[in-house]
Amino acid sequence: MPYLDAAPGHPVGVITCSHRLDAPIFTGKSKLAKDKTKPALVLDEVSFDIYYPADVTASKARFGENWLLRPVKASWLSYCHMLGITGGLRGLVWPFIYLYARFLKIPVYRSAPLMKPPDPKGWPLIIFSHGLFGSRTGYSQICMRLAAAGNIVIVVEHRDGTGQMVYSQKTKRNLHYLRETDVHFEEPNMKNMKLREEQLKFRLHEIYIIHQVFIDYVNPNCSSLIKPMFAEEPIDRKLWTNNVNTAMVQLVGHSFGACTIFSLLASPPPSGYTTLDVSKVIALDPWIEPLPSPGPVPPAEHTFIPLLVLSSEPFTLWDEHYGWLKKLMREWHGPTGVLLTFAGSAHTDFSDYSAAMPGFRLFGGKLARTLMQRIVSLCVAFMAGRFEEELSTLPQTKAEVKFVPGKMNKWGTPKSYYVAEPGAVIRDE
Repeated sequence: MPYLDAAPGHPVGVITCSHRLDAPIFTGKSKLAKDKTKPALVLDEVSFDIYYPADVTASKARFGENWLLRPVKASWLSYCHMLGITGGLRGLVWPFIYLYARFLKIPVYRSAPLMKPPDPKGWPLIIFSHGLFGSRTGYSQICMRLAAAGNIVIVVEHRDGTGQMVYSQKTKRNLHYLRETDVHFEEPNMKNMKLREEQLKFRLHEIYIIHQVFIDYVNPNCSSLIKPMFAEEPIDRKLWTNNVNTAMVQLVGHSFGACTIFSLLASPPPSGYTTLDVSKVIALDPWIEPLPSPGPVPPAEHTFIPLLVLSSEPFTLWDEHYGWLKKLMREWHGPTGVLLTFAGSAHTDFSDYSAAMPGFRLFGGKLARTLMQRIVSLCVAFMAGRFEEELSTLPQTKAEVKFVPGKMNKWGTPKSYYVAEPGAVIRDE
């Protein structure tokens, strides 16, 4: 049985939770292209995984969590749908799904008891937001390691059409990725990012609702008017009450998930919720095109939040986008922001895909694992307050760019690359 790499530190447990809303929340003006009478973005339930330090000394919890979302056939169809593969060509994807991905396991314990925290304040709380075509299992390497280091990590399963596949308890159907061709807007000449802008608003509702549901669950004195969190398997609530530090929350996101975090920090909370008290932020290869430009200006009393941005080589060499990112960091995070790039890295190296899926990063499996180890070590150290110490242990280099004559990248600018050891860290000064 193939397993992803295990995490050093505490044993890690995982539970999958969901919460049904009393009334659906409709976001934006987008409609489904197949039925233009139906809104595309409707939130009627939230779901998420929780990775946490687990006490497995006397537990009979099952070891090994499926990495590929079930049912297997639905996952196969979701990959084909996202890639636009139809008809007989879908059979080309099936052998990989059936012979490898369906057996792949995450080395965690399903529904194991929560470990008693050494700090009376409780385990720190982290919320993770995935990118386009992500899932609650697609970032297990990062989330599992953050949990093994002594954190509670809530991984949001976004239901805004950006997830690989989600299961609706209401309709009893699997919902797949929403491509731009799957959505219709009544207004003519809607700009390309309109769907993403609506999805950002949808995601803010999800994060605030999930945060509140979780806070109420671990608080023994929560109001009886608040609905409890529902888990797919029974969990002992007594082990969770007063054992999580809910005074502050730390936010982590990849790609569009990092964009979601920036949007959350710059936006007022949805009606009925209070602003999250965020202590630290990690943005993994953020894609910030969907943010409004010019973006919102921080208020005069704004407090800079410590921010770590880890970028891939292609995104750093995307000059226009990188300039937007640096401007955003200066305005909202000031001197507390740190921006690093990994030479030779790819956008997918910040998820499980590069290290877990053969062929996803051709001839680069070893580099992908090295990058993941370095990404995780910096994330864990940043959350623990020993970032500079950890950074000093990694190979670092200066930025030296070389252009490829006659070649253009997908953004229409001359193709370039870093002349550096693959995996070395480049710090933006």
